[in-house]
Amino acid sequence: MIGRAADRDRLSRLLDDVRDGRSQALIVHGEAGVGKTTLLEYLLQQAADCQQVRVQAVESEVELAYAALHQLCTPMLPVLEQLPDPQRAAPQLAASADDPAPPPDRRRRTPRRSRADRPRG
Repeated sequence: MIGRAADRDRLSRLLDDVRDGRSQALIVHGEAGVGKTTLLEYLLQQAADCQQVRVQAVESEVELAYAALHQLCTPMLPVLEQLPDPQRAAPQLAASADDPAPPPDRRRRTPRRSRADRPRG
């Protein structure tokens, strides 16, 4: 990885934080062919001692609510009992295929009826 020393250093610091118990998030973006996959492969090699979960977005899943989140949470279901109740609920819901409700941002909003519109009786 020629010319990527600054990126590698940034990734190393991120891993140091993770190993010290501090949560981290990483967003890798850029034009096609700039080396995003190479950077992620480098990170995964450096993080061989860490639990890793991969998610790959696919355009055909764009209409499936939370498809990537489902992919992320499903492998973790066996260890959820180790989490406190509030933190356990979110991954369980995300991994559940039984919930037919659309996500909150796709629900139809029904206008509230005013008192004048309500039936009397």
